Order: sequence, then structure tokens, then C-alpha cells
Amino acid sequence: MYLSVKNIVTAVFSALGPLVGGVLADYFSDKSMEIRFEWDSPGFDKAFKLISLHQWNFLFLIGAFLALCALELLNRVKETGEVEKDVVKRIMRTRIKTNMKDAIIIGSLITWNNQLRAILKLRKKRPTTSSSATTGK
Repeated sequence: MYLSVKNIVTAVFSALGPLVGGVLADYFSDKSMEIRFEWDSPGFDKAFKLISLHQWNFLFLIGAFLALCALELLNRVKETGEVEKDVVKRIMRTRIKTNMKDAIIIGSLITWNNQLRAILKLRKKRPTTSSSATTGK
């Protein structure tokens, strides 16, 4: 039952979203808004554009405003089983540490063949006189 209602609500808003967006795009297609700051004096004239909105920029501004509203409302949602921020940080740190250890171990296992070859090459290049001197004791 829960999944059916969720899917119905998702389908309705998935259909309405593009329709409302198209209507708003048509409405704002010939609209523009500009906020300017002008300074006029005898020796200095300057104009600054603070905001200049036209066509699709209105939709982006509305979308940004709705996203900020949604984030503000999302902070008020409390779920059952929710834990404190410090607990989540501690768990994430321990997981990162264990993942790093695993990565180092796996990286060492992957390259052990090359490391072993390098050690054997070094032993072949060393003179064997030091080994015969130690066995003569």
C-alpha cells in the first residue's frame, strides 16, 4: 500500500513538473527585470547592474529559492533512530581508517611480486664474499 501511494505521488508530480515549467517559461519569455544603482555627479557618472533577470533566469531564481526552502524544511524533519552528528563522524572516521588499512594491505599484496623480484635482483648483484667470511667463523 505504501509503495503504491508513493509511486502515484511520484508519477503525478513527475507529470506536473514539466507542464508547470513550460507554462512558466512561456510566461517569462517576454519579461525582464533589472535593478541598477546609478551615481550621477558633475565629475563622475557610474551605473552598476545589481540584478538583471530575463526569460529563463526567472526560472533558475525560483528553483534556487525553492531548493533553499526545502533545505530549511528538511532540517526540521526528525527520524526515528536518528543519531547525533558526533556519532556519525566517529563511525565515518573508523570506516575510513579501516578502508585505508585494507587499501594498503591489498596494494602490498598486488605489488608483492614486483617487490620480491627487486629483492632477488639485489641479492644477485651483491658479492658473495661477505657470506663466505661469516661462515668461516
